[in-house]
Amino acid sequence: LQTERRWFFRQLYRLSTQVESGERLKAFGFDLQVIDPEVVYGSLYRLLEPAQDNPVISSLKSNLQRIPGQSLAEEVERLQWLKRALTEDADIFASQLGPKFEEFRHLVAFLIESLGMFQQAEAATTTRTVYGYLKRREQMMISRLHQVLRDNERQEKVILSGHIMHLSKDDRELWFPSAKRPRAKPIWWTLGTELANLYPEEVLSLWMLYDQGRHSDPQCQKAACEVSSEVGTLEHDLGKTQREALLLIPQQLTEDNKVATEVRFKVNGTTVLKSRLAGQVDMIYFRRDVSEPNPNR
Repeated sequence: LQTERRWFFRQLYRLSTQVESGERLKAFGFDLQVIDPEVVYGSLYRLLEPAQDNPVISSLKSNLQRIPGQSLAEEVERLQWLKRALTEDADIFASQLGPKFEEFRHLVAFLIESLGMFQQAEAATTTRTVYGYLKRREQMMISRLHQVLRDNERQEKVILSGHIMHLSKDDRELWFPSAKRPRAKPIWWTLGTELANLYPEEVLSLWMLYDQGRHSDPQCQKAACEVSSEVGTLEHDLGKTQREALLLIPQQLTEDNKVATEVRFKVNGTTVLKSRLAGQVDMIYFRRDVSEPNPNR
């Protein structure tokens, strides 16, 4: 899976080098930066790479290194020590890392909170506490978003990747339909809603939907899980006639416009959501069949 992720982001980087000067793209996997600490560690190591031969930076990288067999609580304690060192010797580290220092310090704090959130999730025993974990997770992604936007001095276009629930443009129109609660919906303010409210004319939302196959969602208990659409969902209907399609969604609502009606669709292979399309998504990329990560990338 890590190999497939690297291949995916390499393709995004290649795409960014093909556009005109001043229009480069910055890609971020927001969902993974919270759910997978390895992603954050990778970002921290990359910030240190240009100065890794420097003794100060070499020592910093050594203290950052994960220790096999260390418990979650011990890992948080180790990173807390590192965070204090970054504050106490800020001038020294800033002189070696330059403008990357603040980004590095922010990511260390972000990683500590991510791991602390895992501790909270492990202790969750009720629906209320699980929702508290999910809400806090979303707030962390929003905090990370604002840091990225502050650091984007050249005003490069930013690509965010994550589940539809996180990156849809209006969470007020995003529902979890069920027999008992047909209008149940997320109780948290989502990352996509935050972004769409900040830049209503500049945000482009692209969904990917698929009908069947194998995928590697973090919820899978093994390398890949079988997945299939449900009858009555948008992807199930598309799969009857389309192998692959790119749908452009009109944003203007009219009485006979089908995008104004609510449709059902599945995210992460398990959860069915319901929403109108207009005002929520600009394009939908559909594939009938998907496959697990390719280890030969």
